[in-house]
Amino acid sequence: MFKWISPCLLMVVMALPVQAETLRDPTEPPQPSRAPQPAQPQLDLSLDSILISDNRRIAVINGQSASTGDSVGDAQVRRIEADRVLVEHNGTTRTLRLERAQSVRQSP
Repeated sequence: MFKWISPCLLMVVMALPVQAETLRDPTEPPQPSRAPQPAQPQLDLSLDSILISDNRRIAVINGQSASTGDSVGDAQVRRIEADRVLVEHNGTTRTLRLERAQSVRQSP
């Protein structure tokens, strides 16, 4: 009886599907699982100058004049101050700062 059980078990085990791991070429460089994607595209804004008078405020961003509420590219100007401009892009507020050069004088 045991003579028949061993060959039958062996046939059953051999009939089961075997899933082997595919072999990788050891000389092949590793492949990234997926490329990292930026959450949001970066907005390249440069604050060129700020002009403030008694009745209006204008910021020059990327060479374009803008007042509060105006759009520059995909960003909207929220507030203009003496040394900075707040812009909003995709729900995120960003501060553009005006760097003061030594050769620039403020008018009295």
